[in-house]
Amino acid sequence: SNGLLLCPCSIVSQPLILLFCRFVDEARTYENIHAQRPAGFDFFPSLLSIGKICCSSIFPQGYIIVMTKVDGERLDKQWNQLSGSVKEHIHSEIYKAIKVLRRASTIVIDSGMHNVLYDPETNAVTMVDFELMQACEEDTMSPDEPEMFSISGHYPSRVRVRHEGG
Repeated sequence: SNGLLLCPCSIVSQPLILLFCRFVDEARTYENIHAQRPAGFDFFPSLLSIGKICCSSIFPQGYIIVMTKVDGERLDKQWNQLSGSVKEHIHSEIYKAIKVLRRASTIVIDSGMHNVLYDPETNAVTMVDFELMQACEEDTMSPDEPEMFSISGHYPSRVRVRHEGG
């Protein structure tokens, strides 16, 4: 089901300039991802629209990003119950997602399991929340750092996980 997920980038208690900077970083990241592949990637929500909030009783000022809704639950809430083969799949998808971000010359500063969704019914892995980004040189930044370490607690291993049953 491709519904809409409204992601308000406004917290009234914070300074407006901080909100604007975070909105700009997140919007730029989704725009860069979209420019690489307009049809979208499996491991990111697709950008539908961005803009300034004009009329809202909940968010009287700020900016909004509208993207496709993705199913799943935060990875940090289910990681300990997942099998080794599922964890290996998740690592592989996150690694591919980070490589896409590097092609856009960006690092996710606030990476972690709390910003990854996993749907056990479809095996879908989705990275979200790009409001804290930093520019980097594409050829000097490995996808291993800092996101893979922040998300999984270790660097990707060259050794494959032994699957259940053998």
